[in-house]
Amino acid sequence: MKKLIIATILLACHLTIFCQSDPQAQLLKKAYKSQSTKLLYTFFDNWSEEVKSNEDEAQSPYVAEAHKVFAAFYQPMQI
Repeated sequence: MKKLIIATILLACHLTIFCQSDPQAQLLKKAYKSQSTKLLYTFFDNWSEEVKSNEDEAQSPYVAEAHKVFAAFYQPMQI
């Protein structure tokens, strides 16, 4: 749960800096304040629909391979 809270705080900072859509920012704040994992998962579902991967648009084959390596090794719950 502690890692989830840390991830939520980092996302809140990210959203503040990069001006994510206001309803999404409000949903994240509500999820954080109520410590609701259900709302947090709703936020992530909405976010994944809003922000699509650009892996297929890579100009260089090296960038495309870097995307694959990142996807293979990225484990957000293990810092």
